[in-house]
Amino acid sequence: MQVGFVALLDVLGFASLVSGDAKGDRLQDYLHCLQKAFDVGTGSPEVAFVVFSDSIVLTTGDDSEKSLQALLLQCSRTLGLMLEKEISLRGAIAQGSYFRSEVPGGVFVAGKSIIDAYTFEKAQDWVGIMLAPSAVKRVPDLNERCRLYRPSSRESVRELGERLRWAAVIQRCSSIPFHSNHPFENNSYDGFAIVPSDGDLEPSALRDSIGRSVKALEWMKSLAPNPAAQSKYKNARDWLEGIRRLWIEVADCWVTR
Repeated sequence: MQVGFVALLDVLGFASLVSGDAKGDRLQDYLHCLQKAFDVGTGSPEVAFVVFSDSIVLTTGDDSEKSLQALLLQCSRTLGLMLEKEISLRGAIAQGSYFRSEVPGGVFVAGKSIIDAYTFEKAQDWVGIMLAPSAVKRVPDLNERCRLYRPSSRESVRELGERLRWAAVIQRCSSIPFHSNHPFENNSYDGFAIVPSDGDLEPSALRDSIGRSVKALEWMKSLAPNPAAQSKYKNARDWLEGIRRLWIEVADCWVTR
């Protein structure tokens, strides 16, 4: 048994993706995204992963800040690459104990943190990846670390640069949609969510990659079969559009620093 961070990601609408994919093109897109996201040259040695059909499980060997940063970046890159291929992910990142072992012909992964991540993954009603409270607890000043604003001086540009590895891949989201059993029940969770990217943390690259994700979500929303399905994409799209506008301002300041 070890203690670390765990991310559980689920491909939404996977059954439809497979059933309507007579030639296997969409499955090839999915496989290509996985290969690109976890490429040895771009992946992190701190993060291990297991994929079974529509479920992706990522784990770290410890619960250090370095490992969490690596996992956040990996989730950001995976989400961004999937969205560019119009593949929706929903997931959660938790911290705690788990057991991971290589077994003949496969990998065994189980534990409390897996259940924690699974619980929060299933609770959400949008396209996105959130941090469970157990993960947030490990970084008490996370809100400050990921704070994003238009720099007004060289000092503020420098200060943001020191926090870039946090601010680039995770942001506060005060309205993460949760499933609700009652029409008048408040189903908005105030927490932190992963910002999709292509792995390049330079501000102009972040601006552009988030823009591609926003366009992909808007397109997938237009193809959704009903209002409930459309809202999953709209909620994610609206939040990310706000983040994109902030990065537009940051990128403008970055080139003149």
